[in-house]
Amino acid sequence: MLRRFTALLILLIIAVPTLADEFRMCNWNVLNFSSSSAASRVPYFRTVLADIEPDLVVVQEMSNQTSANYFRTQILNYLEPGEWSLAPYHNSYDTDRALFIKSDIFDVLDNGFLDTDLRDIEWWDLEVTASGDTFRLYSMHLKASSGSSNAARRLAEVTVLREHSDLLAPGTNFLVAGDFNLYTSGEAAYGKLLEPGNGQFHDPINRPGNWHDSYTFRHIHTQSTRTSLSGGATGGLDDRFDFILASQTMLDGAGLDLVDETYIAYGNDGAHLNRAITYNGNTAVGDVIAEALRQSSDHLPVIVQIEYEDAIAVPVAAPDGLHLSAWPNPFNPTTTLNFSIPVDGRLRLEIFDVSGRRQAVLVDEFSPAGSYNFDWQADGLSAGLYMARLSLNGEPQATTRLVLLK
Repeated sequence: MLRRFTALLILLIIAVPTLADEFRMCNWNVLNFSSSSAASRVPYFRTVLADIEPDLVVVQEMSNQTSANYFRTQILNYLEPGEWSLAPYHNSYDTDRALFIKSDIFDVLDNGFLDTDLRDIEWWDLEVTASGDTFRLYSMHLKASSGSSNAARRLAEVTVLREHSDLLAPGTNFLVAGDFNLYTSGEAAYGKLLEPGNGQFHDPINRPGNWHDSYTFRHIHTQSTRTSLSGGATGGLDDRFDFILASQTMLDGAGLDLVDETYIAYGNDGAHLNRAITYNGNTAVGDVIAEALRQSSDHLPVIVQIEYEDAIAVPVAAPDGLHLSAWPNPFNPTTTLNFSIPVDGRLRLEIFDVSGRRQAVLVDEFSPAGSYNFDWQADGLSAGLYMARLSLNGEPQATTRLVLLK
């Protein structure tokens, strides 16, 4: 229950750890996507991306910038109006790579491309606005098809990438995502990517072997989603062509980091080796989304969660007149949260666990300036550390540590 007092209380603010937050990255070869010919596939892309709920989407086989803008407006912003931006786009040989970002989560600091004898390799430097973390994202689409000559051309492309990533400052966060067209971890291009050095990439799932047409690796195959359909490759799932690789700094458990066991070939339930993704049902995503995957592209998306610490959630001291505390603390199971706001505004009081997951919204209403308290009963929650966060007009302002005993 929220109660207001006319006299302001003098309260102490307790410094608390940062709240962890995450964004979802999606890499997808979108199969020669063109605004002039892809209208029939748009509903299927919408169905898949509505279920994935990504925050960053990097794609291969985008026809041109007009098509990229069409993808943004007709698919991403159709699902979430006004939230998506197209990062700086580079028209290059053959089809292109494109990056779409949620504008309230990322800023683009810089961008460019690496010239190879085949397709260019794009890169973007991004900042997570809530934490200030930065990372470089490369996207590439390597030479297709088997055979030693094609493998040699893939190695040449990857060598250009490594020459560039090796020049990054030590400690830089970086990723590469794309359609690598690799059949086995024994191929020289894969070895070059993982070769020790300052610009070394790491495979988050660490599954070396002969991926092609292998039952052992059936859960990580990404091509092909269909056995018969006009356009794209057919034959069913039998290759791991699509990858997201990361620097060691993004796998070390500190700062910006890939979350363990969140890297998946989306829609692959391990039951479709050499079968269409829809054959005899799909236990990973269900029939509707499986059909949307089959119709939209011959590749499955690859997704991963990336964690960061929300610096906004950790004020050293609250603004004058804005306070938050709790008594008793530790408590079981009820505590009273006391707080005050210096001006009229939209007041929001939330509870988070230590991993940054919201557990409750206690107050979300317009309130006059003044002091208040709220009796919170933490029924159904496990013993441990929690955090209360007070926001005013959409801006986090103060936090306090809560210890629930059982």
